[in-house]
Amino acid sequence: MAFSTAVSPDSPRSVAPDPLTAAILQLPPPQESGRTASGQSVRAMQALMALVTEVRSPENGWDANTPATPEAIAPYVADEACDLLEALEAGTDNDPVLMDAPESSPPTALWAPYCTLDSLTPKLLWGLARSAVEVMRLLESVSATVAPAGTTRQRGLLRLAAVLELHAEESTQRHDLVMHSPRLYPAPLAADAQIWELDGTAVTPARTVGEVLEAIAQQVELSTPALSALLVGMPMQLLLPEHDWQPATLRLHLELEFLPGALPPSLELLTAPTADLAQSPASAADMLPTMLQFTPGAWLQRYCTHISDQALAQRLLNLAGCRTVAEAVFPLPAEEIVPRLVADASLLV
Repeated sequence: MAFSTAVSPDSPRSVAPDPLTAAILQLPPPQESGRTASGQSVRAMQALMALVTEVRSPENGWDANTPATPEAIAPYVADEACDLLEALEAGTDNDPVLMDAPESSPPTALWAPYCTLDSLTPKLLWGLARSAVEVMRLLESVSATVAPAGTTRQRGLLRLAAVLELHAEESTQRHDLVMHSPRLYPAPLAADAQIWELDGTAVTPARTVGEVLEAIAQQVELSTPALSALLVGMPMQLLLPEHDWQPATLRLHLELEFLPGALPPSLELLTAPTADLAQSPASAADMLPTMLQFTPGAWLQRYCTHISDQALAQRLLNLAGCRTVAEAVFPLPAEEIVPRLVADASLLV
C-alpha cells in the first residue's frame, strides 16, 4: 500500500490527515543500557579526572617538553587512582546513579511492544531532551547566527527537528514529533552550513551543522541507548486501518531547521549589524539574551550534573582499564592497573 499525502506549501488545507496517527506500531524491545558503574565509581573517576587535568597543566609546573603519558602522570595521582580501583572492585550495583528524589524508581522500557504515534511521541522526545539541556532547548528553538552553505551570516531561530520516518513497501512518511504534523517544509540546513552563535553564546570556532548533529546523536545514544536502533533504522511491523500487518522500517532523523529573521522584537539587536558579530563575538554574546528558560537555574544545574553523572556511569565500564578491573575474578596489582586507569581518565578530560 502507498501513503497518500497531497501537499503544497502554498495550500495548507490540501494536506491530508497524517496516516501515521491512525497506525499501530509493533516495535522490538528497546535496547537495554547494560551494566553501569556505581555512584562511588563515578565520583572517584571525577576526582581522578580533575587531578589529571591539574597535574598536566603547564600553569601548574608540568614541563611542556615532557609528554603527559599515563605512566608519567600516575605517580602524582596514585591515591585517586587507587580510590577508583577500590570503587570498581566493590561492584556495579551499589550506590547507583539516580536522581535523589524520594520517589525515584527503577527505569522502565522506553516504549511498549504495541503503541501508537501519540503514545510513542512523548517517550521519544523525553529520550532526546534528557540527553542535555542544550538539546532540550534546541527542540524548542533558540536564537542563532547561521551561515547556510554559499550565503552570508544571518540571524534567526534554530530548531532541532526530531523527524520520525516510516518506510513501508514503496512509500515513506515523515512526521515532525515536536510539531506533531507531517514533516513537509522548510528544508533542513545542509551539513556544511556553519553555526556562529547559539542561544546567545558565540561559537568559536564556528561548527558545521553536520558536526553539531553528530555530537547530539552521540550524546543521545550515550544517555538513552534505546534510541540507537531508531537512529539507524529499526525493522518493525505496521498496522493501518483496513490493511493487514506489513513490515516497515522506523527511523528517527535529527535535522536542524533555520528561520532567518524570525526573532521577536526583544531579541532584535539595537546596535551592530550582523557583520559586526564577527568582529566582537564576546560583546555579541552579552547582547543576545536566551529565548527560553524552561526551569529555574538551580534545577537546571542539578539536572546537568545528573545527566553528566549518568552518562559517565554508562561509559565507565566500556573504558579499557575500568572494564578490566570490573571483569577481573581476582584483585589486580595496583602498580599494573593504576596507569591504565589514568589512561582512561586522560581520555575523558
